[in-house]
Amino acid sequence: MNNPFDEFPMASGPDACRNETGYPARILHLLYEIYETELFDDDDPPLTNLKANGVATMNHFHFYLIYKYIHLHPKKSLFQTTMFVSGLATGVSYDYYRYHVLPIARRYALVISEIDWRKRLEWDNHHEFFPRRETIIIDTLPIRVCIPNDRLIARLLFQPKYKGCVFKVTLACTFKRKIVWFSSLSLGTMNDDRIAVAGLHGQRVYRYPWEWALADGIYRTLPRCIIPFRKPWNRALNATEIADNQCLADARARIEHVNAWVVYSHEMFHGRPFIGTFEDLHMYVTITVHTSATLIEMEPSRGEHMGRFNHPHFGGY
Repeated sequence: MNNPFDEFPMASGPDACRNETGYPARILHLLYEIYETELFDDDDPPLTNLKANGVATMNHFHFYLIYKYIHLHPKKSLFQTTMFVSGLATGVSYDYYRYHVLPIARRYALVISEIDWRKRLEWDNHHEFFPRRETIIIDTLPIRVCIPNDRLIARLLFQPKYKGCVFKVTLACTFKRKIVWFSSLSLGTMNDDRIAVAGLHGQRVYRYPWEWALADGIYRTLPRCIIPFRKPWNRALNATEIADNQCLADARARIEHVNAWVVYSHEMFHGRPFIGTFEDLHMYVTITVHTSATLIEMEPSRGEHMGRFNHPHFGGY
């Protein structure tokens, strides 16, 4: 069966859909099949002015536009010239997207659920340097936004480290790069460790007493967290401490890969600052994180399997 999402890209080739949306056509088709009944009504007219003998419908078209907007994030003045799809005489206007596609995106963010906290306990979620009790890797990433008109909110969002106003999102992944948790949008002035402490000790997630996490030095207040050794004021790091930091950095590289797939691959989060409401930004972040989790799940293994044994005090998952 032909993939309907291969009919929309302006270019041809196996990576055409990925270049326009950030994801392969098979990922979009998989998610569409899962959430179609929750997003759309029964009426689904075909798109007769696209490619001959095509299978794409109006619902496929709207679903595709959500991801294309997140990936390209065009300005309002360039919206119609950017939001082109193959077979249409003109691009999609901003008003059309706002009234026909945006409500679907908001509904989509409420129902999409592709992240499973239990996957951190999979039998092969291990690393050669951390083979038993370590289950997740944590990091925080920024999402740039325009300076708000309210000066108080602007002060709460401004982060000197990023030289601008940002919201923060904290991700947790496994050694196999699978996303198992992410936080809600947090103010740019909040400490990264406070975001993690508040999120990882709530009612939605539970860490066993033997579980440990890997993170960088900013997470020093997070319980059961392994962070790099810091250089003392009166001496240099010894050889053992340097070797331990290198082992930790090697394992933590996986969360950097996940950050690149979630944020740095999409113009909305890494290009020009986001302009819009907090609700819409939270909606787009939710869609992107869950879709990236599906993409990582479908990617072939990269050799992180470290042996068939379970985590302590757990029967296996």
